[in-house]
Parts: sequence; C-alpha cells; structure tokens
Amino acid sequence: MKTTLSCTTVAARRRAKAFTLVEVVLSLGICSFALVSMMGLMAIGTTTLRQSMDYNTEATIAQQLTGEAQMLNYSYVTNQASPYRANFQNNRYFDVFGAELTNSPRPSSYVYMATLSVANCTLPGASASSPVAQKLVFRISNQQSGAARSYNVWSVDNGR
Repeated sequence: MKTTLSCTTVAARRRAKAFTLVEVVLSLGICSFALVSMMGLMAIGTTTLRQSMDYNTEATIAQQLTGEAQMLNYSYVTNQASPYRANFQNNRYFDVFGAELTNSPRPSSYVYMATLSVANCTLPGASASSPVAQKLVFRISNQQSGAARSYNVWSVDNGR
C-alpha cells in the first residue's frame, strides 16, 4: 500500500519549518537592544572598577604612611627638622600598585604622590590646641585621574 502526499500538505510542512522575515527582523531588534544596553553597562562597570582600584591603592598607601608615623617617636614625627619630615619635603611617590618609588627628586613613572602637613590639634572639650597632640594630614593625589584625598591621623605624645 502506497501513500501519497498531496501538494498542499508538503507546502504546509515547508512553511511550518521556517521563520518569516518579520519574525527575524523583530528578534534581531530585541537582541540588538539588549546588546547595546549591556555594552553601556560594561563601560560604567570598567570605570567603577578603575575607581575602586584607585581607592584601594590610596588606602594602602595611607595605611603604610600612618603605620610609619605611629611607630616613630612623637617628637620625631612632629619636629620640622627631623629626617622623617625631611623625607616629605620633596613629596613621596608611589607606582600604580602602591609601591614606593625611590628615584629622587621626582620619578618619571609615578602614579600617586603623598604629601604631609602637620597641624595643631584641638581635642574635644578643650579651648586651645593640645601641646601633646598633632594632626598629621597625608594628602594622596592621583596623577592619572587628578583626584586628591586627605587622610587624617592624630599623633599623641605617649612618652616614648
């Protein structure tokens, strides 16, 4: 027994397997809309990642400088003529990873520059500045972005 298919059923089968031009154009439009918005988010994401890396490196540098200052004698840190303060006369320079560059007076490949200023400190409830406390202000500036942030540390004479 032989079965034959009519022309209409073969044509209907062929039509059922393919997409129409309208469907293809509509799906391309939806995909391109999604891809364009994702590319925009990628640009924002990379900018945010770069800023996050800068903040992290600056915090590492500030932590290193703060640790150095806290390990030293109070008079050594606050005395203008001390070698520690003289080390900041020409600023201190760091690379993109936060490692200090020792080329003097100004390395060519630096990314971060740290400066130090010392100010009198008025303690809460006091009317005059304290003779046993100073505020150290480390200012770290980023050469690439032009941003600069200050990190304050209070140094107290602990009798060492």
